[in-house]
Amino acid sequence: MSGGEFILPIGTPVGPTDAVPEDRGPGAGRRTTRPTESTGADYRGNVHDEPIDPFHGDPADPSAELDDMAEEAVADPLSDAERQDVLEDLADLEVYQALLSPIGIRGLVIECDECHEPHYFDWDLLRGNLRHLLDSGLPRVHEPAFNPDPEHYVSWDYARGYADGVHDTLSDD
Repeated sequence: MSGGEFILPIGTPVGPTDAVPEDRGPGAGRRTTRPTESTGADYRGNVHDEPIDPFHGDPADPSAELDDMAEEAVADPLSDAERQDVLEDLADLEVYQALLSPIGIRGLVIECDECHEPHYFDWDLLRGNLRHLLDSGLPRVHEPAFNPDPEHYVSWDYARGYADGVHDTLSDD
């Protein structure tokens, strides 16, 4: 074979991207073919949107307990009082964001009851979490923020006090 020539067996489907001459970049000289109707291969039919569970149907599945826990964790719907509290928190959050964003506050910090660490939530994330609580009755799984700047977050109490102070100042005028 001389430079750039290559030979394929008769009947091999070839298109512009199927074969690369030997003198053209990495992997040159390898012959590739696409699945065709004649071979019966259809790569599109076997694609899954989610990963395949390697333990599907296995009685020793290590994640089987998680399914049981999920069934137990089905939440009771929020009571009317709890629902009203969440709706009030959403309304308060809108006020806090309107007042505090212009001075550089990015959200609220909440002391977590489970891990006893401060969690920093930007306005949109906190709003989404409250709406999720309204819809599902369950709080979202949470992770501490990555490297937040605590100077840009305030507590609910601080935000409430700030809003009350602005309200009182405007009422006095």
